[in-house]
Amino acid sequence: MSVVALPVAETAARAAARPDPDRLDADCTRHPLDPLRWRILTKSTSVVVLTVYFVYLVYRGLYTINPEALVFSLLVYAAEIHGFVALFFYLHQVWTRQGRVVPAPADGQSVDVFITTYNEDVDLLRQSVRGAIAMRYPHRTYILDDGRRDESQPRDSDDRKKLGLETASH
Repeated sequence: MSVVALPVAETAARAAARPDPDRLDADCTRHPLDPLRWRILTKSTSVVVLTVYFVYLVYRGLYTINPEALVFSLLVYAAEIHGFVALFFYLHQVWTRQGRVVPAPADGQSVDVFITTYNEDVDLLRQSVRGAIAMRYPHRTYILDDGRRDESQPRDSDDRKKLGLETASH
């Protein structure tokens, strides 16, 4: 069995390429956010830090536990072990930071965004509408309101067209 190593530039180019729409899954859109040199530095530093911390914990456990204040000494030691575990999980998170390449939408496809509201605060509704309008994917936004409040409706049809909103009342 032979292993072929791809040059870094080739793997970066493949990661930036548009994924095959027939094979689109979450893993095919992932790529590292940091350059290779930074990833190596991060991993090396993580291993060194965890090794030093582990050696420190072994030293603390073998030589510095106070038998005359055993409960207090073990509580402090347990806190240090907790710190080691927390550091391990943090370093696990930064081991390789991953990003995603967002595939371009297929031609002619869009989504509909429905914002449902029933006596919601107008400011909350306004934030929801702003968030929906800011979507980069092709879409149409609908506000589904019971129609009993004038302040939830755009003022005129120009506002509706400008915002890309469709409104309907019962």
